[in-house]
Amino acid sequence: MKVDKVEPCVIADPDGWTTLRSDTVFSSTYVSVDEVNVRTPSQPERELSWTVVRRKSAVAVAAMTGDGKLVMVEQERVAPRRALTEFPAGQIDDVDNRFEPDVILATLQAELREEVGYEIAEDAEVVSLGYYFTSQGFTDEHIYLFFVSKVVPLSTGNAPDASESILGTRLIEPATLKQMVASNEVNDSLTLALYARLTARSILF
Repeated sequence: MKVDKVEPCVIADPDGWTTLRSDTVFSSTYVSVDEVNVRTPSQPERELSWTVVRRKSAVAVAAMTGDGKLVMVEQERVAPRRALTEFPAGQIDDVDNRFEPDVILATLQAELREEVGYEIAEDAEVVSLGYYFTSQGFTDEHIYLFFVSKVVPLSTGNAPDASESILGTRLIEPATLKQMVASNEVNDSLTLALYARLTARSILF
């Protein structure tokens, strides 16, 4: 298996940014909400107030079977009250080591096994496609994007988390996915972002 170098996304104060205050006003297992005051590089004298939702980073993977189909998952999503067809994805639970490339890749492998019942083939290439911010206006959540050139099914099938409502695995031709994106059948940011990165890198056409 050939694996690309993974660039971690570190949320911190780079040169010119200063956090003056960060107070947590709500916290749960899944998110926290912070009221922050910062100074930015372009406005160093101005104190900017913002509400930031903090959430674990995650991975999303476009995985291809030996005959060129994309492995996707159909699952019910509570917030939009819809069943969506998406690329497999999941949060990085090892928060203390979340910037380690090995931990990021281990999460990718776990999500393939759990959500769709596939694993990376020995002769596969794992391509790192960077990361994106899911909704940069209010959250620091970011998702690492990957392409896996070849996956094979597990004899045991998938084993989703009990908290998820997964309806099944779908094997989709790239041309069909293109039509689904164009017709708004695919409309979640994760899948759209990964599809955009795949086409920009000429992995899909």
